Amino acid sequence: METNRLKFVHYDEKYVYDYLEMINDKRVNQYISRTHKDYDYDSEIEFIKTVKDKENCFTLIEKENGNFVGTIDLKDCDEPNTKELGICFTYKQVNKKFGRESIKRILEYGFNDLKLDLIYLNVHNDNPRAIHCYELCGFKNVGVGLTENDYRMEIRKEDFK
Repeated sequence: METNRLKFVHYDEKYVYDYLEMINDKRVNQYISRTHKDYDYDSEIEFIKTVKDKENCFTLIEKENGNFVGTIDLKDCDEPNTKELGICFTYKQVNKKFGRESIKRILEYGFNDLKLDLIYLNVHNDNPRAIHCYELCGFKNVGVGLTENDYRMEIRKEDFK
């Protein structure tokens, strides 16, 4: 799977140091966890082993230069015909519109290939850049997310353009 500027490849141990740099960066981690913890090599390798064969979990690579951009996943959940979107970018790749580009492509994949009816995400309410990006991609804020500090945002297949 790809976009004009990005390749979607499965998680791979060869990117372990890129993943670690991304998730251990406090500027990134503050939006993926309320309690910062440092991830280490061994725990990240174990995590990669659990997701690398999942068909809906991707590493994003810039086509032009092979640079690591981040990750994007459609995670299983208990709701029928529904997946949860997870997305994370290395800090040096923010403000390049990779978010919008990769989200639009994963939504297309989810609704057209996986035949999903709904894709949702949880976002920290103090992350206006992400919230704005999700809104531009068609997500709507539907209320409180996992905690009172999060929003749940959703997009339905019929609203996807």
